[in-house]
Amino acid sequence: MGYGTFTSWLLKLFDYEGNLCCPFSTLISQQVYYLLEQKVDRKAFLERHRQKKEGLSNLVLAANCFAEVRNKTAIAPTSAQLLKALQHELEQKYPYRLSSEAALVLTTLIATLWQENTEILSWLKGCLQLDSYSYVPESAVQSIAQGWKDDPETLPWLKERAQHDEHGAVRSAAVQALVQGWKDDSDTLPLLKEHARYDADEFVRIAAVEALAQGWKDVPNTLPLLKERIQQDENWDVRIAAAEALAQGWKDNPDVLPWLKECIQQGENWNVRIAAVQALAQGWKDNPDTLPMLKECTQQDEDWNVRIVAMQALAKDWEDNLQLFEFLCDRVLNDPYEQGTGAFAMFENNPRQIALAAILRNYPDHPQTLKLLRDRATNDPDEQVRKFAKKRLANLER
Repeated sequence: MGYGTFTSWLLKLFDYEGNLCCPFSTLISQQVYYLLEQKVDRKAFLERHRQKKEGLSNLVLAANCFAEVRNKTAIAPTSAQLLKALQHELEQKYPYRLSSEAALVLTTLIATLWQENTEILSWLKGCLQLDSYSYVPESAVQSIAQGWKDDPETLPWLKERAQHDEHGAVRSAAVQALVQGWKDDSDTLPLLKEHARYDADEFVRIAAVEALAQGWKDVPNTLPLLKERIQQDENWDVRIAAAEALAQGWKDNPDVLPWLKECIQQGENWNVRIAAVQALAQGWKDNPDTLPMLKECTQQDEDWNVRIVAMQALAKDWEDNLQLFEFLCDRVLNDPYEQGTGAFAMFENNPRQIALAAILRNYPDHPQTLKLLRDRATNDPDEQVRKFAKKRLANLER
C-alpha cells in the first residue's frame, strides 16, 4: 500500500472530528517505527556515487506519516527517534554522500516538522560546518530561509553567510535565499552586484548574475553589468551565463545586437567572442544578419574554439538550410586547424572533425556524406580525424 493510500485510509477510519486523535497517533507511531526498521537497497539508488532521495524512501515516508499527527507531543518518543534518524543521514558522509535533492528533502522535513523545537534552528545552522561536498550546508541555508523567514535574526544571518561564509556553495545559497525572500530589502541589490563582480567562487558569481537578470531587469545598471561580465570575467561559465541572460532578457533592446556583433568581430579575447556568438545564436536566430555572421565567424575567426562554437550553433539551429550541407563540407575540407604543442594540446578539438560529425548527424543519407567520410578517413592531415572517420565508416558499412 502506498503512502497516500495508507494515509487516506487512516484518515477515513479515524477522523471523527478529531475525537480519536490518540488512537490515530498510536497507529501512525507504529507505522513510523515499522518504516524506520525497513532496509532499502541504497546501492540501487545511486547517481554519480550520490545517494538519491529514493534510497531514503523509508525515512521520507515515515516523516510524511508523522506529519499527519495533530498532537505530536502524544508520541514524543517516536518524534525523537525519527528526528535522530533524519539527522544521522544528514551528518554522515559514508558510505555515500547525499544528492542535492536528497539533502534538501531531509533538511526541509526537519525544518517543517520540528520547527517548534528550540534546538532545531541551531542544529541546522551547525550543518554549515558539515562536509562541504555533501550538499547539506547549502540545503540547510535554504531550509532556514524558508522555515524561519519571519524570525528577525534570519535576514542578518543570511547577509552574514552571503558575505563571509568560507564555502562558495553556502554563499550562493544565501544569495539565492535573499533574492527569493527579501528582494525588496535595501541591501539585496548592492550585495548581488558585489557578488557578481568580486566573489572568488564562479558559481556564486553565476548565481548573482542570473538573479540580477531575472529580478532587476529594469534597473539601469543591470545591462551594463552583464556586458562587463561578458567582457571581463575571468571564468568561462560566468561569461556564458551573462551572455545567456543578455539573450533572454534584452532581445528587444536596440543597442544589444550591435554590441554583440562588435564583440564577435573585434573582441580581443576568444572567451568574449564565444559568449557573444552563443548569445547571438540563442537570442537573434531570426535576425537576417545572424546566419551570415555565424558563417563568417566559422570561416574567419583565428581561434579554433570560436569556430567550433559558431559551427555548432549553425548545425543545431539551421540544419534545414539547404546550403548548410555544402558549407559544412567546405569546413571539413578547408578549416586550417593544426594541433598545438602545449601540455593540453591532446584535449583540443579539431573543427574539421566537429563539422564532419555534424554532417553525419544531420545529413546521414545525403549522397555525398559517405564519399566525404571515405575521403577524410584517408586524406585528412590530422590522425585523430582519420581515426574518427574510419570508425564511423566501419559502423556505416556493417
